[in-house]
Formats: sequence, C-alpha cells, structure tokens
Amino acid sequence: MNQNKFVKNADIGLFSVNMIDTFVDQGHLNNDNHNLITVKTNLMNELNTSLSVRHSSNEAYFAIESLSTNIDQRVKRSAGSIEVNREKIYLTYARLKDTIISEDLCKQLDVSDNDKESNFLMKYNSIKNVLHTKKLRIIDVELKFGCFGEVLFFGRISLRNEKISIGKYAELSDFIFRIARAVYRDIITKLCVIYIETLLKLQTNKKPMIRLLEAIHTKMYDAKYKVNYEEVRRRCLHSFTWAHYIFDEDLFNDTNTFESFNELLNNEVDLNLKDLVTSGDAKIYIGWSHSLFITKGLDVDAMNSFVHFYKIPIEIEWGEWEFLRSLNKKVEYALYKSYDMLETKKYRFMEVGKYNHSIDQFYFFSKRITESYEGLSITVNPTQLKLIKLQREKWKLDQYKLEFKEKNESLRSMVNYLGEKKKNQNSIVLNGILFLIALLSVIDISNTVYSIINTKNQSYIIATFSPVTTIFIIALLYYRIVKN
Repeated sequence: MNQNKFVKNADIGLFSVNMIDTFVDQGHLNNDNHNLITVKTNLMNELNTSLSVRHSSNEAYFAIESLSTNIDQRVKRSAGSIEVNREKIYLTYARLKDTIISEDLCKQLDVSDNDKESNFLMKYNSIKNVLHTKKLRIIDVELKFGCFGEVLFFGRISLRNEKISIGKYAELSDFIFRIARAVYRDIITKLCVIYIETLLKLQTNKKPMIRLLEAIHTKMYDAKYKVNYEEVRRRCLHSFTWAHYIFDEDLFNDTNTFESFNELLNNEVDLNLKDLVTSGDAKIYIGWSHSLFITKGLDVDAMNSFVHFYKIPIEIEWGEWEFLRSLNKKVEYALYKSYDMLETKKYRFMEVGKYNHSIDQFYFFSKRITESYEGLSITVNPTQLKLIKLQREKWKLDQYKLEFKEKNESLRSMVNYLGEKKKNQNSIVLNGILFLIALLSVIDISNTVYSIINTKNQSYIIATFSPVTTIFIIALLYYRIVKN
C-alpha cells in the first residue's frame, strides 16, 4: 500500500443487513397506499408502546433518537429522483443516537467483549496518535425495517482536515467496523425482537398483512411464533460492507488512485479494472466488501449530500442480495426436508401431509414476494441505475435470482410428488382397513355357515346365500382396489 499518499477529508460508511423472516404481503395491500399507511401507523404506535413499557430495563429505548414511518428526509432532499415506491420497501425508520469513541468506551468494550483479541483500547491509542480530531464519532446511525424481512443498518464517521496515511486509514476502517458491531449489536437485537413481536401482535387471520414463514423454514421463531432471541442476535450485524467517500482533488486527479487503495480493497482492483467507473463528479469502484467513491473537495453540505446520494445503490442491492440469499437457504432446506420425506420407509402419511402443506405454502409465498420485489421501481436517476447495474453484475444477483427460481420450481415438482406419495399411503391404509373388514366378515359368516350346516335345516342354508354373496362381492372389490 502506498504510504506516501494521505487522506485528508473522508467519510467511512458501514452497511449491514439482517434478515428477520417477516414479510409484508404486497398482494393483500393491492398497491393501495392508504392501506400501507395504515399498516405503518399501527406498527409505529405499537412500537412506541412496547418501547415505553420496557424502557426501564431496555437499553434499546435509550439508544433511539427518533422513530418514523418515512425514510430519512435528508435522503429525499439529496436524491430527489427517488420515486415514492421506495416508501413501499421500508415500514419503519429508526434513528439511533451517535456514539463517541473514547478511551473509556474502549476500556468498557475490552472488559465485556467475548473476543479477547479485539484490543479496542490498544487500537484506539494507535489511531488517535495520528488524528488531529480528539473525538471520533459514529454518526447518522439508522435502521430501516423493510417490507421483505430485511433490516438495514448504516452508520458513518467523518474525517475532516486530517492527514492520515492510507495504511492508517485502512486500520481505522477496520477499527470502526469492530467498534460499531460491539456497540450496536445488542441494541439492534433487542429492537429487532420488539419489532418482530409487534408484527406478530398486529397479525390478523381474516386479512393478514404480515406473512410469516412456517417454523420448519426458520429458526427466528418457533411453531407458536415465540421469538428466538439468540437466533436474532446471531444474525444481527454478522457481516458488513464498507463505502469509502474520499473528498480530495489530488487523489481525484491521480491516475493511480485505485491502485493506491488496493490493499484496503482486498487486492481486487488489479483483477477488476472493468469495475472502475467515472461518473460526472466521482471516480467509483464497486467491490465485494469495500467500495470507493472519490470526488473533488466539497463544502460540508455538499459532502453530506454526496454520501447520501451514493449510499442508496449499495443499500438497495445489498438488501436484495441478503433477501435472495435468505430465501435460497430456505428453499434448499425445504428441498432437503422433501428428500428426507421421500426416503422414509414408514407410512408416516400424516407427517408427509404436514410437510407437503408447509412446503406448498412456502413455494407460493416465496414466489409472490420475489415478484413483488421485482415490481418495485426504486430510482430513475441514470447514475444510480448505472451503479445498481454494476453491483448486480459484481454480486451476480441476476444469476442468484435465476438459481432461486429454478430451485423453487424443483420444490414445486417435489410438492406434487409428495402429494402423490400421500395419496398412495392413504390408499395403503384404506386397503388395510378394507382387508380387516373383509377378514372379520369371512370369520363371522364362516361361523354362521358352520352353525347352520350342523343344524341340517334347509331354510337356514338358503338364508345363508345372501351374506355369502355379499362377502364374495367385498372380496372382489378389495381385489380390484389392490390391483389398481
């Protein structure tokens, strides 16, 4: 990494997406904005009530700066091309309080953190010595609770009028990620649990707005929809992607700028020169874990607008990637359970029927929510659309979506096959019942015939003809059923 180049003004943006397996049924909403507003309002009222009731023991209550049914208004102002349909992706928007990174905080995290190798205080002191600012602060911390089960996290730190080497900048970037996860993980977990419980409370059988996956497809909650805290926490902030917004005219004009940041970008640049984009006021590189946006020096307001404008494509596409990844895992699990049912040698037709129904529901539901997602138009801005297209190619989203559809169709075929197996098992049970009836009838009539013959009464013998004929017909019917 080139140590002779320095970062003077920059923002480090952190993105994370958590999936909570709760989905708004867009089909029931019928694109009726009034109904969506009603759902959002009810959700907001219940969330506020739940948080207020628990505030004495819930740190999440104190971490919230504001709750809203709308996305951050600053995003709207800085990216006015966003269509109103973007409101249909997010149900609730939560703004969390800023975090000041201090020596005391790092000491506290070192004591409570399970990862004994984090060494927050040591890393903090190493970075603090090369920064002019005495207060590092994680700002603009927000959560967007999406209609498709995604919870998007964003936070950033701002460096202004610094002179930090690219090597130290990379070290700072990693440090901020570890701090953010340590500080916000439990808070966001508790918020997600309250959010899921609130959705469950609002659920109605007559016209359900929220669709929940069957318990066999999720560990987020059990068959009685009791939320699994540990599973929510396991998924919370489990992975991050970085966006680096650099405001420096010298770096912007440098023809080898991206190569200078290559180590920060996981040495991807040399292999992916086609992923470099020059778009008007910015040079852009879209990577798997790190993306880089370099522009000329701007004033503070322009810097903030720049960050908000270019963060939109990342949050949109990463949200969709996690959404598809989650569904892919679930459809793979459903296929596994289907094959497991096929291999059983016992006549567990009730169990086959149970899983068949669950898998059938999952097939239709997953198909509908993916179609709903595809139908949402997020932006018409050509720059954002260009970056979204680049991200889709980089993350192979279209291929991922195709694979999911193919697996889902395989699942549908398996559902049909399991249905046939259930019918066959039902037939076997029915045949067994008929056989027992026939056997009992034969025993009973044989006993009657034996008694009549012993009496040597001719009228009794004639009377026996009718039941004997009946048993013959039953036997013939059983033979035909078994043969078919």
